[in-house]
Amino acid sequence: MILTIAAAVMVVRNVGKNNADTKATEAQAKTIDAMQARLDVQSNSIDEMRKDNTRLQLIIETITSALKSMGLVVTIEGEMVKIKDNNNNSTTTRIHNKEVA
Repeated sequence: MILTIAAAVMVVRNVGKNNADTKATEAQAKTIDAMQARLDVQSNSIDEMRKDNTRLQLIIETITSALKSMGLVVTIEGEMVKIKDNNNNSTTTRIHNKEVA
């Protein structure tokens, strides 16, 4: 009789432990899935930013080339923009940063 009770207690403990392990495993799997989804979203955002950055760089190159053909040389160094004409007149200004919403 005592062996039967002891065996029953062990079975109940094992079932409880297995249930807790199963729940923990399910929670881990859900967490991993959520993290992977977040990573995918961020990866897509980075890809879009790279494409936009390339597009903006091409626009800048086109504008500076057009201005150069008109006798204006535009040089961008860091946050400073220098514009120089054929008469060696020049102006330098800092790029203004605007908060993007």
